[in-house]
Amino acid sequence: MAVKALVIDLDGTLYPHEKELSADIASAERIDNYIARHRLRKIGKQLSERERKRLIGQRKLSALILRTCEAYDVSREGLSRYAYDIDPADYGIGKDARLTRLLEKAARRYRLFLFTNGYPNWVRKVLKAIGISKFFNHKNTVHMGMLIYGIKPSAGAFRVLADAAGVDTGEMLLIDDSAKNVAAAKRLGMKAVLAQGSDGMPIYAILEELCKGAES
Repeated sequence: MAVKALVIDLDGTLYPHEKELSADIASAERIDNYIARHRLRKIGKQLSERERKRLIGQRKLSALILRTCEAYDVSREGLSRYAYDIDPADYGIGKDARLTRLLEKAARRYRLFLFTNGYPNWVRKVLKAIGISKFFNHKNTVHMGMLIYGIKPSAGAFRVLADAAGVDTGEMLLIDDSAKNVAAAKRLGMKAVLAQGSDGMPIYAILEELCKGAES
């Protein structure tokens, strides 16, 4: 089947991998402090050192948020707003005119979808910082807040994508910096290409190849 839709990851794909703000680097300390303050306020005592290490030691924001919300009755959106109170500019994430031009070309030929494990407020911040918000809105973005069956690379995450896109999986091409996500997509019948990293192509090269012959 011919490719009709490009499904594009955000962090590490639409901006360089070395600038990626993974959850365990950007948010663990903020979440640690938030949990401690919330526990102190609601229950009246600090977390034990063992419990704190158990929670923070998982090093995965998704699992940590789920455990925290369940344990302390905190809303996922409220916690994510706190955890992602970060300015992309502080990490060198800024306007990308070349990427904007390539996405404009791609949008003439393909349907575009953003598929990310990031939380919506962080997604909005990064898209605005790069200058590509106009390509992705609530109708063509799948983010953490929608991934009720698990995050990428789980089959549940791809199920949410398929439902939102309304496109046959064989007509989708995933562009992602995670080899695990690429492999999962291929197992489900999607086409996929690895972006960025030592084994992947830069997003520019991928989009230029896909847009060959498109109207300038």
